[in-house]
Amino acid sequence: MKEKSFTGIISFTPKKMGLKHIPGPTALPVVGNLYQYMFNKSKILKYHEVLQQLYEKYGPIVRETFGNKTIIHLFDPVDAKTVLDNEDKRPFVVPLQETTLLYRKKSDMSLGLGNTNGEEWYRLRSAIKGFMFDFYGLRSLSVKKDGVFDDIIAKLGDEIDENGQVKDLRMLFGKWALESSGITCFDRRLGYLDSGDMEKLAEKIIEANKEVFYLSGLLKFSFPFYKYFPTPKWIKLEKAEDVITNGTKFQMEKAYDEMYEVMSENRGEIPSDRFEFLTELRKKLNKKEITTIMLSVHTDGLSTIVPSLLFNLYCLAINPEIQEKAYQEVKKLMAEGAPATKEIISQSMWVSGTVKETFRFFPIGTEIARILKKDLVLSGHNIPEGSNIHINMNVHFFNEQYFRNARVFNPVRWSEGLSGLSEDAKRVRKYVLMPFGANIRSCAGRLLADQDLILMISRVLYHYQLVYPENEKPLQQVFNTLLVPDRNPPIRFIKRS
Repeated sequence: MKEKSFTGIISFTPKKMGLKHIPGPTALPVVGNLYQYMFNKSKILKYHEVLQQLYEKYGPIVRETFGNKTIIHLFDPVDAKTVLDNEDKRPFVVPLQETTLLYRKKSDMSLGLGNTNGEEWYRLRSAIKGFMFDFYGLRSLSVKKDGVFDDIIAKLGDEIDENGQVKDLRMLFGKWALESSGITCFDRRLGYLDSGDMEKLAEKIIEANKEVFYLSGLLKFSFPFYKYFPTPKWIKLEKAEDVITNGTKFQMEKAYDEMYEVMSENRGEIPSDRFEFLTELRKKLNKKEITTIMLSVHTDGLSTIVPSLLFNLYCLAINPEIQEKAYQEVKKLMAEGAPATKEIISQSMWVSGTVKETFRFFPIGTEIARILKKDLVLSGHNIPEGSNIHINMNVHFFNEQYFRNARVFNPVRWSEGLSGLSEDAKRVRKYVLMPFGANIRSCAGRLLADQDLILMISRVLYHYQLVYPENEKPLQQVFNTLLVPDRNPPIRFIKRS
């Protein structure tokens, strides 16, 4: 297309292209690109590497088709900025797990935050924001969890073998995550760190959660027969979802019983320091809706906080100089019997920087998904309203354009600002690393998750030196809906004197 510039010189503007011109792997009729995944399980388990390969082969924007659904992958931070800067207060998203959405529909449950859009989502979000985004309130909540941190450190000591290793760190810290979220959700200890029936229940929930995320990852890349009749994978997934849901409902009923007992002792009133989250939710939501919110807050950490914690401990173990600096920081802020919880959250530089840097080296998610609510031009293509967009920024986590000395694990880069980057890189860097999502549809529990990670890492460092055996191969990631360690991290825990 020709146009006249203000100087009167004839110039050419590139013609904007539509969806059909977006490059990508060859799609077959009916199944689209599913054939590349359905018969290649290893490709699903390494989906994050597939994304890297798509970017390297096809460029900043790539199209894939799964059945009748077209996915537009965005690999350019400029495009990510365009999408996110054009959002309104109610962005549309695709559920992380369509299997969970289907399960909740079949079970007549409230669908929850991640499975709703529009006014329904906004109503649910509004009900929890007063609690989940109260920074100082969450700090006070963390003090309530001191006993949980003490108990998990003691249990860690009990499970360390003669080689200084723990047989199943995911299971151990999964119990911690559930016990910790029990304080948040139900304002009481659940007994998941004690030997007995409650610990066995925790183990069942943790294993069921692992099964759900593994099977959901496989079903994401299969033809969706499970939506129409019960396939073997769906039957297994449904049973696992039952374990998780029933375990949470059991704790919910106990919380309600205890809350009513407290109310009867206080002339119908609930003390301000009891059942804060449940009280907040009861103001705006019904019991069915509250149950689903509690289900998410209680168990989501198993697939997010726990793998993040394991990756953090691994990064510290293989970077002993960084570990020592983090330990000295923790040692300064803590003393035996005086955890200094609030001080660690607000003053730590090395530990909090380690959390951010670990998200760069070992991200948990593979995309930020959106359904466009308006037409946009992305990488020179006209992308229409309603398009399913995946923002895949992980491909840039070792890009020198956005991170100086990108292959170096450097926690203090997050306190040094953007010095040394080009002006173009500075404008989009915040759109490159978004571990909790973006804008108003970012993870509702991000402050709580960040806080719990900092505190747990600090407690571990205070008591143990972390060593990664030289004869062990590096830890890798596998795709199970989210990215998790490929095996139990063989970290050695050396008791500090």
